[in-house]
Amino acid sequence: MVQNFGFIDNNNMPSESCNYGDLPLEDINWAVTKSYNDIARNHCGAAFVTNLALYFSSQGFTNLLIDNDINKTFTAIHKIVGNGPVAVISYKARKYFSNRGYSLRYRKTCSFKSIQAAISNNRPLGILLTNNIASWHWVMAIGWRQYDSAGKYLRIVDGWNNTSDKFYKINSSSILWSSTEYWIRDKE
Repeated sequence: MVQNFGFIDNNNMPSESCNYGDLPLEDINWAVTKSYNDIARNHCGAAFVTNLALYFSSQGFTNLLIDNDINKTFTAIHKIVGNGPVAVISYKARKYFSNRGYSLRYRKTCSFKSIQAAISNNRPLGILLTNNIASWHWVMAIGWRQYDSAGKYLRIVDGWNNTSDKFYKINSSSILWSSTEYWIRDKE
């Protein structure tokens, strides 16, 4: 069931000018949870890790996709991540990336400034949004927007839509949220 986390479509964003940063993106066919309802449930965590693999694959780490197939990739990731809710996901993502020959690194980000730095270093972020003890959702932050009067936003891949033009206004619709930046270091 899709919860309300206050995601905003691009055409409903504030009209004033803003400072912004985005990851370099190609036309990526993102993983969405509804595509896997027959094999998984409460699986936004597995969709997030799949989207992480899709992003890094588009950046040249092509072995992250199994036979260049999003469905095979999701299935393999879901075997590691499992059904949700999943509160901690980084080490599970690291395990999948390691299985595919890459060393995934990660670090918590604790401020908007550190989120901006991650994006400027081409590092996507995993964002866990929490509405209550039973309502969590993993999304991937791929950019940021900062308006003088309208606040701070994250550009996200929400796992429910195959688009990268959704936004989340920081501290607006979730009672808690946490973020972690990710990058790959080739194995020695």
